Amino acid sequence: MSVITILFVAGALIVAVGLTPFWLDRVAVWTMRTFHIPAFPHATRLAFSLERDTAEWRFTESQAEHQTIGSIRLAAGCHGLYVLVRSANDLLGWEPNFIEQRIIWDAATNARARVIRAQLEKVLPT
Repeated sequence: MSVITILFVAGALIVAVGLTPFWLDRVAVWTMRTFHIPAFPHATRLAFSLERDTAEWRFTESQAEHQTIGSIRLAAGCHGLYVLVRSANDLLGWEPNFIEQRIIWDAATNARARVIRAQLEKVLPT
């Protein structure tokens, strides 16, 4: 093997290891959805509400808000996601782990996209 090949392979391995945190959550969520693995129940139920009850959620550019559940801050991307849960008259903060954040982020972005598409279909002529 030449030195250039060794350096290329070593560089590729360093990049792959460096990007592992970026893809690990996506692979974990895909595996859970594909094989119906019941892990992370709170995040899964919140995502289910976003996907099933989209009309009950109000979306802004930086958050999704539900009258009884609470709100999800979406401004900082998937790994900046923060959930405020409504409990009686209080708001309790919940910072999901990186896999829970991906579950909720995917559901919220899909729900927001559905709301946008529905609105555009209503107002734009065909």
